[in-house]
Amino acid sequence: MDELRGILAEMEREERNLLEQRAGEVRAAATGATIAITIGTLLCLLVVTAAGFTITRSLTSQIGAAVQHMQSSSGELQAAANQQATGAKEQSTAMNEITTTMSELRATSKQIAESAQRVAQIARKRPKARAPENRRFRRPTTRSEASNETSTSS
Repeated sequence: MDELRGILAEMEREERNLLEQRAGEVRAAATGATIAITIGTLLCLLVVTAAGFTITRSLTSQIGAAVQHMQSSSGELQAAANQQATGAKEQSTAMNEITTTMSELRATSKQIAESAQRVAQIARKRPKARAPENRRFRRPTTRSEASNETSTSS
């Protein structure tokens, strides 16, 4: 039985040695896996950071270009709106001047019509009288009258 106990003790030692050997291999494998995961994670973070930086830089330049385009468009729209406002003011001023001119013309034509009616009324009331002849403005009919007229006017 001692022999059997010796064999069992021997087997038990071998099993413990194998167990320790396998535990060491498992620890080494676990350490290797941990190192691989850590290095992989760091590499992934590095790649994601680089991609994020590149995307951010690209988007920043695109957004900057879009903002610049919108600012120039806004300036152009503002200038066009100012021109339209100026044109509208000028048109309004011109319409006011036209309205004033038409009012003045209406008043003037009304005054002319009233004056013409008064003249017509006065002409109807007065008898037709012959206008006196003015020798100075009368045209001479003969040569003798012409010579008389030039001598009297000098």
